[in-house]
Amino acid sequence: MSLSRSDTLKSINPAMGWLMDRWHKDSLPQASQAPYNSYKGDKRYASWVFDKQMADETEKLYASARGKLSQHIGFMQNGEIVGPDKSHASYNARFIPLQDGISFTIRAFFTDTTRLRPAGHFTKSPLLTDRICGPVKKINDTTFQISFYRIGFNNPKRSNDIWLLAHSSSDSTYKSVVQQLDMRFPLQNSEGREQRIVFPKITDQAASTKSIALNAVSDAGLQVRYYVKEGPAVINDNKIVFTKIPQGVDFRLELP
Repeated sequence: MSLSRSDTLKSINPAMGWLMDRWHKDSLPQASQAPYNSYKGDKRYASWVFDKQMADETEKLYASARGKLSQHIGFMQNGEIVGPDKSHASYNARFIPLQDGISFTIRAFFTDTTRLRPAGHFTKSPLLTDRICGPVKKINDTTFQISFYRIGFNNPKRSNDIWLLAHSSSDSTYKSVVQQLDMRFPLQNSEGREQRIVFPKITDQAASTKSIALNAVSDAGLQVRYYVKEGPAVINDNKIVFTKIPQGVDFRLELP
């Protein structure tokens, strides 16, 4: 028998779960985990979990970092250290494009507590940088490229807002560490020679069509990139490839 969302929520009884002490940075739990009604600690600060197995796994995760050394992450652009600030991200990098105008580099490194000087010692685990959200794709751990997606061009908070995350897992000496970075780029490029894109009209297609070649060209001879604004489709090698189409859904294709 399957349960609806409302039925599932109604079936959860907090008193049937377990309580465990909340996370503490480097100290042991102040109360032992126990069934809800048997917990001896202060329930106001306790964490609720479904059962003993979940409590055991959570405490095991807490114990894996307890007492280890903390780490800090900074970023470099064009050989210069990006200074931390008091924003939500803690780091706000400038958009400094490479020759193609859409790629940029950013390098993460381990710092001391100033966030401005390289650390002398750090974890043996690799330091990686990945996309959190925004119109960007990862080329490698230091090179990224603007890549527009469904958010489009006209969202003043999201269309040109890139968030990256540098992270490293723990080892026997150091705790794991994460650090986010925010970058905004100009949505309108006012520099360079103008170019125009010619996009041949796509004719009506049969419902059985699986993909369509996209043949837009730039009069500057530059590569034309695409993204799907709405609907069940993806771009693959200058083709729009249709995924399963739910009833009543349409799509729009836009050029970045």
